[in-house]
Amino acid sequence: MFKIEKQTIVQYGRFNVVDFTTKGREIRDLINSGTLIGWDDPRLPTLSGIRRRGVTPEALRAFAIGVGVTKFVSVTDIAVYEH
Repeated sequence: MFKIEKQTIVQYGRFNVVDFTTKGREIRDLINSGTLIGWDDPRLPTLSGIRRRGVTPEALRAFAIGVGVTKFVSVTDIAVYEH
């Protein structure tokens, strides 16, 4: 009758990297204090920061697939990416 498509909902846990902050509030505070340039600062694990480091989308996809998806909070060492 209404022709509404069925939605798929995927839940996943928080992805943390050792020695990096991934919390938006903490990143915003560092930007506002002048410690970081902006959301695209290459020191940040944001997509725009990673892009400025020269990481290709293919490499990022391979990293995400290698780490995997879980419903739980996961912590990954950056060394996993560097291999």
